[in-house]
Amino acid sequence: DMNVADATAMARIHHQWLPDRIDYEPGISVDTLRLLRDMGHQISAKPRILGATQSIYSDTNNNRQGASDSRRQGAGAVAEPR
Repeated sequence: DMNVADATAMARIHHQWLPDRIDYEPGISVDTLRLLRDMGHQISAKPRILGATQSIYSDTNNNRQGASDSRRQGAGAVAEPR
């Protein structure tokens, strides 16, 4: 139930195959990390920023919303009128 900007701003988890581990961003709960560890996953020792996204959401009426990830300097969003 998030809008595209809220979803873009949420903390992320990334599973890397080689090396086989889970990296995570600040904001992932200790409980979530514990559950992943209990499932047998190797968890990175500390959080880090995992990249940046540019997101577009299009609903069933073809209305669009855009969001730029604020994790990187210079992030911004541009809207083009139709």
